[in-house]
Amino acid sequence: MSTKRQPKRVPAAPEPPRAGSPSTATPASVRQVNRAILLNLIRMHQPVSRIQLSALTGIYRSNVSFIVEELLAEGLVREERGRPAGRGRVPMFLSLNPDGCRVVGVSIRAAETVAALAGLTGRVLDSAAFRTPKTPKAWLEHFRRAIEKLCGGARRWAAGIQHICISVPGMVNHASGEILWMNALPGYAGFGLREKVQEMTGVPATVANDCHLATTCERWMGDISAELRNLVFLEVGDVGVGAGMIVNGELCTGHNSTFAAEFGHMVVDPSGPPCNCGRRGCWELFVCDRATWKHFDASTEFTESRFEELIRQARGGDRRAVRAFQTTARRLGLGISNITLVLNPETVILAGRLTEVWGIIAPPIEEALAALPGRPRLRPARMPAEELFLHGAIRQALSGLFARPRLG
Repeated sequence: MSTKRQPKRVPAAPEPPRAGSPSTATPASVRQVNRAILLNLIRMHQPVSRIQLSALTGIYRSNVSFIVEELLAEGLVREERGRPAGRGRVPMFLSLNPDGCRVVGVSIRAAETVAALAGLTGRVLDSAAFRTPKTPKAWLEHFRRAIEKLCGGARRWAAGIQHICISVPGMVNHASGEILWMNALPGYAGFGLREKVQEMTGVPATVANDCHLATTCERWMGDISAELRNLVFLEVGDVGVGAGMIVNGELCTGHNSTFAAEFGHMVVDPSGPPCNCGRRGCWELFVCDRATWKHFDASTEFTESRFEELIRQARGGDRRAVRAFQTTARRLGLGISNITLVLNPETVILAGRLTEVWGIIAPPIEEALAALPGRPRLRPARMPAEELFLHGAIRQALSGLFARPRLG
């Protein structure tokens, strides 16, 4: 009989507590919480010793060792001897086992879909890309081929993959995995993507809004000792503004798990231009990249290459280009100040190509926030939006291991 260790399934995200359920924690549930805390600390501080973990958490060393032995047995972490430093016992250090888990993160964009295979550390091991079809059925066939490539061939179909998470640029029912609306790919609306992917691969899957995933990814990459519990993420794109928000440590998806933080559709001018949402004068119409281009040259059509040239001109000090970005920044500041007064976030994170001229856009936005009580910290995203969507999907696919279970 083979004694080869079977890959560990990433547990599904914990369900919210049911009404009337007991609120008392059991020894097992406390251990589950401590396990998630220790696994996150190993991720953030690796290599780290058991003694250091005990000092960081206040958990007794014997309890730390019990959980660590469990993680070692499951192949999620590994322990290696450190270098001798003078007299005394040479310490053993813990780190995540990159081979302890395999997940796939997928980012669907209007033009291209990227699928990435990643290990427990979240590092991308391999990737495959294909042009995004106009219909979801055709997308499934392309995705099947991409998974085969990542797994090394059809005979190893989905071998060792524990979870798949798919990022989509649209509205999603997070509970069912159904795509409700995608402006860039209208043919995908009403399609149960999660169910179809699970049927095809036999692997648990999740489908989520791209900016919601980017929001949690930004929090994931932060310092665990200064965990952000209230933040707003804004992605300024070609034609709109995507967003996500974390309130009291939880991603907000609305009362029915379908949408929240649609700040781009705040009406700032009721007599303004029509928006694809059916209303007029939405904020995103005044701050998207197309709007910035119009501030610079309203007589010429917007293209990505022209906008890239505008960025280069602004960074080179061209006055007209600088003024165009400053105009957009002032309108961004107006919307962000309104968001701040409603939500009072600790941090507001901006993503998008306009952050490439951060030194130009940040001062007008900061000026709009200056008079607000408890003004938030403003900063650019840690990586380009396209990368955040993909890495956010990877993080979500791993979240069943790192998330602290809900008690209740």
